[in-house]
Amino acid sequence: MNIYDDYFKTTVNMGREELIKSVQTNIKYIKINLIPHLGHDKSLHILEIGCGYGKNIASLEFLGYKNVEGIDISKDQIEVGKNILSLKNIYLEEDAIKYLKTKREVYKVILLIDVIEHLEVKDILTLLNAIRDNMPEEGMIFIQSPNAFSIVNPFFYGDITHKTNLSPRNILQILRMVNIFDSEIFPISPVINGIKDLLIKIIWKILWEPIIKIYYRSTLGKTWTGIHTSNFLVVARVKKNNNP
Repeated sequence: MNIYDDYFKTTVNMGREELIKSVQTNIKYIKINLIPHLGHDKSLHILEIGCGYGKNIASLEFLGYKNVEGIDISKDQIEVGKNILSLKNIYLEEDAIKYLKTKREVYKVILLIDVIEHLEVKDILTLLNAIRDNMPEEGMIFIQSPNAFSIVNPFFYGDITHKTNLSPRNILQILRMVNIFDSEIFPISPVINGIKDLLIKIIWKILWEPIIKIYYRSTLGKTWTGIHTSNFLVVARVKKNNNP
């Protein structure tokens, strides 16, 4: 049984209007968090592994990127993306590693947005090794994950299919294990859609973030990278002859 076959119905569970609104909000997320690193070469070949119903694919296409594809093991999410978002370049694929081997050095950018927390550590390592081996030199990997260093880590514990609790510290450990040393980590803040979101961000900045840093400093003597948002983003570059 593939527990992801009905993932849209059991976990995402959005109506048509809510789905379309999620893409509109996600366009802002992409502009803020990905575009500064992707640059403006709209001909980049981009693959999203674990694309779900395709909101990142739809967002990138809206922003003018022409060669964007997605794969996922969730049958109903792929169907939703094709039928509601009219996406033609998302595919049902159970074996991402096998797929990568058929597309060797095609993709300059690979997205793993809210994906690897669904895997065991050994499977994360296997996937990242395959990505590294099948990407061109200076290929870029984007990894977003729930943050174990956040207050209560709501995104991790909000999904029963999550298996590995990741942090800005242990993700670097994992990347080094697959010989990827050129990486940066960034906080992910909520997209601001109105006054309410703006107030939430201000409260985070002036209240919760300082309190969390004080807690870590007082208990551990350090702030452990200083990134405590609910999600974090890693931008890593593949170098075939990489050394620490």
